Amino acid sequence: MSSKPQLYDRATNIKFTRIGDDYKNAYRLFEINLLSNNSILYDSYQRWFFFQQTLRDLFEMPNARFWYPIMNCMQNHGIVYVFIPLNATSVTANISAMTILTRQTNSFNNLYICYMATRKEYRRQGLGTHLLQQIVRRALDERQNGIKYISLHVNTLNTIALEFYEKCGWRCYEYLPKYLDPEPHHATNHAHTLILNLDNVKNVTSLCRDPDAVDIKQSDNKQSMEICHRVPTEL
Repeated sequence: MSSKPQLYDRATNIKFTRIGDDYKNAYRLFEINLLSNNSILYDSYQRWFFFQQTLRDLFEMPNARFWYPIMNCMQNHGIVYVFIPLNATSVTANISAMTILTRQTNSFNNLYICYMATRKEYRRQGLGTHLLQQIVRRALDERQNGIKYISLHVNTLNTIALEFYEKCGWRCYEYLPKYLDPEPHHATNHAHTLILNLDNVKNVTSLCRDPDAVDIKQSDNKQSMEICHRVPTEL
């Protein structure tokens, strides 16, 4: 892979900007920032096909329709982070992990994670943790713009994801029946709303690894149990 700070894929009209140091000397983190591209969001079929196909591969859902949800997410200051192996010969064809986040249109103090997934063969290598840390760094940098929280929705039956986010400091604040689109991995489409309060973050570098990285309030745990009927998983 090229060591240039920026890579441009002509086919998809996407610019990849390198962020920070390589992870474990094996993966490189890039940002795809579409903040300045709102006027040309619909100009490239290949761009949106790339995002949809990548999510289909990462989630192992070959028939899922991500197209319009992705566009809706990215129109409102969409940001994408991706991990790519250093030995990759093609950037767009070798995404190891990806997250798509945005500002929610109905909440200007909230950064919302639309999607986050890791390709099956790259799981349990810390890529998801590193992506979350990057998201939190970004949110903390945007506190001057009013960002106070990071939120997302998780299927109520997706125990692995729920426990992962809870270990990283997120807590359940809402139960939403039949909120999600149906998908093959879970029998229901009910969702939990998970929120991380940025005021509780004490150490981004140790997020998801050290219980002291986030100062969890007992009231947050109590609310999670009362509203979502979940005893939060802790490190």
